[in-house]
Amino acid sequence: MRISKMCGWTKNLFLIAAAGCLLAMTGCAGLQGLLGFGGGGPTQPPMTATISFCDMVTSNCQSNAGTFTASGTQGVNIAVKWQNTPLGNHTQQIQLLMPDGNFYQEFQAGFLIDSASNGQASITRAIPIAGTFITQRKLLGTWKVQVLLDGAVVNTANLHLN
Repeated sequence: MRISKMCGWTKNLFLIAAAGCLLAMTGCAGLQGLLGFGGGGPTQPPMTATISFCDMVTSNCQSNAGTFTASGTQGVNIAVKWQNTPLGNHTQQIQLLMPDGNFYQEFQAGFLIDSASNGQASITRAIPIAGTFITQRKLLGTWKVQVLLDGAVVNTANLHLN
């Protein structure tokens, strides 16, 4: 009888030690999941920034694949559509990198995500092409467009100027 009590006591001590280790490694949510109670709330979908391009002189501009003829393009609109963005004030940055990889220009815009916006925002920035350094120096090829939120890169896309 004494042996069975000792085994029960040892078993309980082992379970307590194992639960403590799990709690230390995964936090309360891991322990709750293992024990089958609590937690398990809905997970927030990841934040996304969709980048699209269109000719800036076109009314009701529709996005395209990002290919333009530099000599025939007044400018390009870069549209960024944000989804599942956290609440609060944010700064969007659009960075343009030339075909050789060097930095060309950065544009910033501030915006607010409140509970009424449902985590969504759309920001469009016009980039002049005709008559700029781009056409004067014939900086043709594939440009890299980086979109940052509060200083962190969220998405990149290619802009082709022929």
